[in-house]
Amino acid sequence: MKKTIKYIIMLLTLAFLSMGTQSCTTNITASVCGDWVCDSDEDVYSCAEDCGYCGDYYCASNEDSSWCSDCGTSAYCGDGWCDAGEYTSTCPSDCGTSCGDGACNGSESSVTCSTDCGAAPVCGDGWCDAGEYTSTCPSDCGTSCGDGACNGSETWSSCGIDCSTDADDSYSSANFTSLGSTISGNAIDVSNDVDYYYLYVYAGETITFETSDGAGSCLTDTQLYLYDSDGTTMLTSNDDGGSGNCSKITYSFATSRYVYIEVAGYLSNTGSYVLDIYEAPDLQPSSFSPPLYPTFSAYNTFSGYVYNDGSVDATDVDVDIYCSTDSIITVGVDTYLGWVTIANVPAGTSTSFSGSIFVSSTCPATGYFGYVIDKFDNIIEFNESNNVSGGYIYY
Repeated sequence: MKKTIKYIIMLLTLAFLSMGTQSCTTNITASVCGDWVCDSDEDVYSCAEDCGYCGDYYCASNEDSSWCSDCGTSAYCGDGWCDAGEYTSTCPSDCGTSCGDGACNGSESSVTCSTDCGAAPVCGDGWCDAGEYTSTCPSDCGTSCGDGACNGSETWSSCGIDCSTDADDSYSSANFTSLGSTISGNAIDVSNDVDYYYLYVYAGETITFETSDGAGSCLTDTQLYLYDSDGTTMLTSNDDGGSGNCSKITYSFATSRYVYIEVAGYLSNTGSYVLDIYEAPDLQPSSFSPPLYPTFSAYNTFSGYVYNDGSVDATDVDVDIYCSTDSIITVGVDTYLGWVTIANVPAGTSTSFSGSIFVSSTCPATGYFGYVIDKFDNIIEFNESNNVSGGYIYY
């Protein structure tokens, strides 16, 4: 009996010991970070791969900036930083440009960087490249009537819009003229037409070249160019120095030689013109200061200015004073009062005059004073039609 009880106790002890060993084995099994299971002994800090998530402010090894803000903002072209993977060829806005990087970008061109942008187009290479046109490179681009250039087989009869009718379109075919000439009957036929003239000038001469309609006004908007004896070296030019939109050049020559003058239309302007080449004074009224409240049958002081718009001085210039019933002074109709003389009016300047003139009682009580320059045309002027002043009222 005792042996039996002892045997039972031994069996129970062995069973209990067996159960304890199994439980201990299960509890000490280690968790594995990276098995996509967040075990009880793992958290976002010890194992972000198993326990972390996008938005937990921790950039795990399986997260990147392309989809998770935990890892920062992904670099992009235009953010102002030349990031890894960006180059001058792929992102010049961040990395700048570099000739030779294989990309024609930034300010690079075929002229500044042929390595990246290719060779500059050459007229005559058989290709009508960008920047070449029928007007600038007909050998590559062909010709087109209306392109502003008379080229190829175009003539006046086949393409009048491009080709002029006259033969003075270059200095080598210029028409000869001389000082004192008035050239009329010529015209800017088409938008690209020009007319050349040449003349011989002497040292010390100051010559004026002026376009007009021949009657003191302007019909065609012109431009003038003055060239030296080689026909290509420009001495000066003018656009609107004459009447209205017409042109005017006054030039002093230090040496004797041939010179060339070119007449062209401004932009696409066309039409007829008159070209005057002269060396003469052109006297014009400038200003006048007569008495506002004159004393009749007595001497009164008059003063004013005469302007010389010509290319040479004028001497012994007479200024005749008149009174009138209206503001238009007319010789032979209005009352002549007297004159003063200006010894010299230099070219391009205004010269003053003054004098004590007897105001006749035959002048109207309220009327106008005015003056006439060189009444008897003793001075040969370029323009004899602009010597009369307007009327200045008095009381």
